[in-house]
Amino acid sequence: MRIHNVFYVGLLSKVKRDKKRNFENRPPPVTVDGEEEYKVEGITDMEERNGKWFFRVKWKGYGSEENTWEPRENLKNAKKILEKFEKK
Repeated sequence: MRIHNVFYVGLLSKVKRDKKRNFENRPPPVTVDGEEEYKVEGITDMEERNGKWFFRVKWKGYGSEENTWEPRENLKNAKKILEKFEKK
């Protein structure tokens, strides 16, 4: 059996826009010390996992479905937002 690096273009279709997830309006990451960083809009929750604190981060320019759990060490450049959340 022979395998050819060929694809039938008749199987292709146009991309359908997903209105729930609009990627065009997202702000690009900022490069700090050679690493990409995103701006923190706020912190919505916190929890402890194996003795380590994690924070639920809302990213600026992204919807709440894109929130992520981040350890404290990943929030070095968001000290003011972190302190404000911890005072609550």
